[in-house]
Amino acid sequence: MTVRLGFIQVTRLGFGLREAFIPKVKAEQKKQRGDITHFQALMTALMMLTAFVILGGVKSIGKVVGVFVPVMIFAYVGGGLTILVMNFE
Repeated sequence: MTVRLGFIQVTRLGFGLREAFIPKVKAEQKKQRGDITHFQALMTALMMLTAFVILGGVKSIGKVVGVFVPVMIFAYVGGGLTILVMNFE
């Protein structure tokens, strides 16, 4: 339906968000003190990563990017070449 209409289905958006972010708790699973959801864990990790970036400053960001960007380039080009070779007829 989404592909045919060309945009997201607004009428089912609330259902999709509830299914994605609100966990279903079974009767035998009682929430213990200190339990957190997957969404809360993800948000905590993103908050910590953001704090490291802000507190680390531009120099540390430059160092990390200087290492990861060449690796990403090789992985992207290598993956593209692998797909081309696998589909060569």
